Amino acid sequence: MAVAKRSVDMKDYSVSEQALRDSGLKATVPRVVIYDYLLTHKTHPTCDEIYSAIKDSVPRLSLASVYNVTEKLSEEGLLLRLIAPNGDR
Repeated sequence: MAVAKRSVDMKDYSVSEQALRDSGLKATVPRVVIYDYLLTHKTHPTCDEIYSAIKDSVPRLSLASVYNVTEKLSEEGLLLRLIAPNGDR
């Protein structure tokens, strides 16, 4: 029996996937990878920084998708979105 290959690296994303599902969200690849990045990095990254860090793991990801996903995660209470004095999100 062959093992199915994931579209992203072989990291275990089960915590992120479950948190998304528990909030009523679909656990799409962009949502899982972005949320996992935020859970495992204890900084306050901008969307540009998130995109730069994960774009190689999700090649079809766009910066606009990062903004959209973080907006949705914020709406669902999974993250607190901060806006820097210079307007960066």
